[in-house]
Amino acid sequence: MNMYIQHTNKFILVAFCIIITACGATEKNLPKSTSQIAVDYRDALNDNNINALIQLSALPVTFINQEWESAPDGYGWTLGKKSISEFDTQTGLNKFLEAFSPGIKIEGTKATLIPRTEYSRFKTEFSGSEALWNNLKAYIFTRGEYDVEHITVIGVNPETYKVQALYAN
Repeated sequence: MNMYIQHTNKFILVAFCIIITACGATEKNLPKSTSQIAVDYRDALNDNNINALIQLSALPVTFINQEWESAPDGYGWTLGKKSISEFDTQTGLNKFLEAFSPGIKIEGTKATLIPRTEYSRFKTEFSGSEALWNNLKAYIFTRGEYDVEHITVIGVNPETYKVQALYAN
């Protein structure tokens, strides 16, 4: 009887270890959160890590860069010319990222979700690409607030967990 209990206890211990291992393996296979994808993308931009940027992106991908210009009254700054670059080939994306990534740094450390109900606050920034942003989870990062409020918005597809849009000013 005592031997039976020892074998049963060993069986239970082995089964428990298998279950724990299986749960850990399953957890590793779960995708990261969309906010973590946005943070990883920010980190890759700051590190000029082209390979990571490519791995985190999904085609087609859109980059919107908006310049600042002197305000018409001569006091302060206002949003100026906007350029929209869309890529549906890996070669085009790679060339763009090699040129774009070294010129952008994002100081903000927190990915703040912009609820879709608040997208109207960004109608100037999202103009010309509203349909794109409506399908993405948008996360805003500040890039420093000196004489103007620099922001970067990273759009993550909630189904693929890949970045499909970026706005920077």
